[in-house]
Amino acid sequence: MAADLGAPLGVARLNKIVNGLNTQFRASRHRLSASPTRARLTRCVGTSNKIRAGLNKIFVCFKVRRLCREDDYPCPSAGAAHGGPCRLTIAALPLRPIDAVSLGAGVGAQISRGTMRRVEARKNPDYLKALASAVAEFRDALDDLLELYVQNGEGGGFGGVARGIAPAVFLRDGSDPKEVARRQARVSRAAGRAAAAVPLTQVAVAVQGVGVVDPIANWQTITRPKPLLEAVDVLGACDRALGRLDGLILQAEAERPPTVGAEAMHPMVWGAASRLWRDRHFREAVAAAAEAVALLVKTRTGRNDVADTALWQEAFSDKEPVPGKPRLRWPGDPTNRDVSSMNGGLRFYAPGVQMTIRNAVAHGAGQLDEQDAVERLAALSLLARWVDQCDLVEAPAEPDRAN
Repeated sequence: MAADLGAPLGVARLNKIVNGLNTQFRASRHRLSASPTRARLTRCVGTSNKIRAGLNKIFVCFKVRRLCREDDYPCPSAGAAHGGPCRLTIAALPLRPIDAVSLGAGVGAQISRGTMRRVEARKNPDYLKALASAVAEFRDALDDLLELYVQNGEGGGFGGVARGIAPAVFLRDGSDPKEVARRQARVSRAAGRAAAAVPLTQVAVAVQGVGVVDPIANWQTITRPKPLLEAVDVLGACDRALGRLDGLILQAEAERPPTVGAEAMHPMVWGAASRLWRDRHFREAVAAAAEAVALLVKTRTGRNDVADTALWQEAFSDKEPVPGKPRLRWPGDPTNRDVSSMNGGLRFYAPGVQMTIRNAVAHGAGQLDEQDAVERLAALSLLARWVDQCDLVEAPAEPDRAN
């Protein structure tokens, strides 16, 4: 880092500030090179705040009016008639201090969100298929564009002259500039759609002296001097990305959770809810389905003399049936543990569904979203199927008494 404004104004002060910043940078680098500890991290944060303060001082020093040339800074009033030279004011940009807790939390949150998004994408076969299609489209568009070029070193080209300095490809003689521009635009659009493939499949290309390069985002370097990549690098990276995406698609489809449509629910539940559901009235659809399930138990028991919640409680009661109050029992030997467990569970589940689902949607306000609604329909459908499977146990008929 060096300070040289090319003018005597503030040079001495800026050099003093920059020298102090260089000292802080060296100290911070030394501390980070050692094994990290809480104390060293705290000192590094303190050093960062000193650097921040120094940068603020530099911004303050820059808060002066400076003559700007047309080839230096874009003139705010370019093309307008003005009597004197343009002046540019660079305002101070205050930087806020940081602390170790906020630094760690911020970085951790960014990493967590980025990792979560990648995990979700890797498990969605529809997204992966769309991304693979975008990569294939990009590769086809690049192939189409390269038909208008000669590779550096290809027969009829430049014999591989100045490799690494000259562009990796050269325009063929007689190529129509409009057609070249059209195909380049197509490649650029396809590159934008396929941009997520490289971080997801990790097919970046390592370039000596530069580092890791995204072959899709940097495809244009093959047409420019000092290219970072050759055409074969970009095409090969696309092939690797397509192969890895094929593998991810197979894995995502194998691990995909089963999906069952609402139409497969109990016919009384979906029959009551379907029309409202298609109109996206989800709360009303759940309410209609709950009423249908309540009607189902009323029909099976032949009762309509008590409130719905009380009826569910009495229908699955462990008491013996009495005249006018039949019971619903899970089929099988009542002494069997599985049968006994089902009867005990239904005794709580049935009135619980009535109170938490039917009563809530009937008396609550506002709409349900689709996910909440389908989960409630599933609970109602399960209850309706269990009611169908239960045996109706009635009290024995009383013998006729002689008059």
